[in-house]
Amino acid sequence: MTPRHLNRPQCRTLLLVGEGETEQAFLQHVKALYVQRGSGLRVTVRCAHGKGASHVVDYAIRQRIHQFDQVAALLDTDTGWSIAVQKRAQEKRLLRR
Repeated sequence: MTPRHLNRPQCRTLLLVGEGETEQAFLQHVKALYVQRGSGLRVTVRCAHGKGASHVVDYAIRQRIHQFDQVAALLDTDTGWSIAVQKRAQEKRLLRR
């Protein structure tokens, strides 16, 4: 008898990018609280290792190549957050108003 191949539904994917290790730990905690197994959502948390808001936005844009359905970034706007960075984040759908 041949084995049956079950069709598995495709999961939606979400990438959460944190600026540093602290933000990464916070995002992992939020993921553990709110994302249940079998919910159809796969959440990946990555760390951009600091260097300001522009680096975090660029890192999130580069990671989008890996075919995530949605990308979100948690960053500090005190350093490196300019109008150009804000515009680039809006164009790549990382920032919505």
